[in-house]
Amino acid sequence: MNNSHNIFSSKFFATIALALLVIFQSCKKNDAAEVAPVAAENNNIAALSQAVAASAGVSADKVEFNKNEKEFVIDGDAVVSLEDATVRFSSKGVAGAASQATQMRSPYTVASAKVNTIKIYCDATVPAVWVAAMDSAIKNWNASGSKVYIQRITTTTGATTKVTTTYNTTLTVATAVYPDYYGNAGNKVTINTNYNGMETSKKVFAITHELGHTLGLSHTGGTYGTLVAGTPVTDASSVMNAVCLTWSAFTAYDLQAIRTVYAK
Repeated sequence: MNNSHNIFSSKFFATIALALLVIFQSCKKNDAAEVAPVAAENNNIAALSQAVAASAGVSADKVEFNKNEKEFVIDGDAVVSLEDATVRFSSKGVAGAASQATQMRSPYTVASAKVNTIKIYCDATVPAVWVAAMDSAIKNWNASGSKVYIQRITTTTGATTKVTTTYNTTLTVATAVYPDYYGNAGNKVTINTNYNGMETSKKVFAITHELGHTLGLSHTGGTYGTLVAGTPVTDASSVMNAVCLTWSAFTAYDLQAIRTVYAK
């Protein structure tokens, strides 16, 4: 019986050892199978990030990828979604957009047939003080002497741009998405409710600025890109400066830029 027991034990442990080996090898194969797509995805994100930076006329360090929202953030507050970047830079001929980048204008612009039919919806999370700022900002752009015409609507039906909120303690007051590959206005503006107590004139400045991004305008005063014809290298009071100022009016060069990009 002892010999029989010893033989059984040997077979039993050999079987376990074989099973563990098979499981270990299977895990290794699965790990390898999982690592490859992750590496490919990371490489794709890196390539798209470079393409977004080039197309917007910014250096690579000015573009960050937000994994949670699946979007590229340009220079702190202008946004390009991963979906749009994939379509834009996987399409033949789109890479040439980099040569079109300007200091005040990105290659992300609204199609001429769509720029006068923009409709904005503020969801239930947006406080009344920001809705009021949005209404003022809309009036600002509608009075810019350009082809731009924006309406705020109270239903999601037909909305081109959704305004929503977040809360964080960063210095970013709001962010906005650039126009997409198909020439639609940027589809989202996100307001940081940490700044609900900010003075009204600064709220209006911030929202007018963000709507500028949804129209495709980039930051004034950067060190990259070229200028829209007739505008200077810097403009201390421009609404498209990266710093939130007190709203008074568009500068003459802001108007020059918007009227050049969206001429009537």
